[in-house]
Amino acid sequence: MKTNLVLPLLGVLLTTCLSAQAECPPFYGEVRPPGWTPPHKSPVPVGTQVEHHCAIHTCNENNLWSSRGCGVYSCRDQIGYKDYDYTKAFPLCCPRPICQSDLQ
Repeated sequence: MKTNLVLPLLGVLLTTCLSAQAECPPFYGEVRPPGWTPPHKSPVPVGTQVEHHCAIHTCNENNLWSSRGCGVYSCRDQIGYKDYDYTKAFPLCCPRPICQSDLQ
C-alpha cells in the first residue's frame, strides 16, 4: 500500500522539479547579474531562440543562454568590406569582405 502511494508522489515531485528547472532567465540582450529578474518579465522555456544584434541566442537545458554570432571571413582578392547590416536577419546581417571573384 505504501508503494502505491509513494511512487505517484515521487513522480509528481520529480515532474515538478524538472519543469521548474526547464527555463532560462528573461533575455534582455545585455549582461545582467546572476539571478536578476524584473517582475514584469517571465522566464523563457528551453529551446527558445532570440535574434538580437546579428546573433542567435538559445535557451539551453542547463538554464543558460548560449550565443552564435558572426564568424571572421577573408578572401585573397578583397577589394572592400561590408559592415553589419542590422536590417537583415542572421547570418545575412554579418560583416564580410567584398571579393573581386564574387563580382565576376
